[in-house]
Amino acid sequence: MSERRLPPLMAIERLLTYFPDLRDVCERIERAVHVGRLPLYRDGIRLTLSEIKEVNPRVVAEQQTDGNWCCGIVKPGQPGRARYVGMRETEDGRRMVTIALPPEPVWELGAEGIEALRGAQAALERWTTVVDGEMARLRNEKSPLLSGNLQDLYGYLTVCVEDRTGALLQNWTPANRKRFRRRIRDGRR
Repeated sequence: MSERRLPPLMAIERLLTYFPDLRDVCERIERAVHVGRLPLYRDGIRLTLSEIKEVNPRVVAEQQTDGNWCCGIVKPGQPGRARYVGMRETEDGRRMVTIALPPEPVWELGAEGIEALRGAQAALERWTTVVDGEMARLRNEKSPLLSGNLQDLYGYLTVCVEDRTGALLQNWTPANRKRFRRRIRDGRR
């Protein structure tokens, strides 16, 4: 079954009704894409986490002077696009140069993922529920996060907990941080 998709402009507009800061909306989308919670499509094909890491997409948006929005997903440090240069002769014998650029990729975001980001503000979960659910999902998918560096797993789950509970872990007491890390270590076994 194919997932519904949204162009970046529509996704940003939907989230702006819940989060009024444009930079915050772009950061939320970008973070969700990078941790795999929001599917990203390029030219109709869903990118895997390794492809997303390789492309390192950035969500950019700005309001133009005429009031319209200009937004999209870009690759940082992207070199100039490859060009095809061809020569042809016209009927009167003149030579013409044609330059053809490949089309820009069409980026889309998973609509259900946007809805989940939108609802994160309204329905807050307990951090233990978030950690347990994500750990179960990672085990089912046989994620390399479970067997890799523990700091990577902490970072991933910190983002998940902050997004779904609305609580910033940096404001937690040391006892809560300790319980959080212990729960992750115990769930990894």
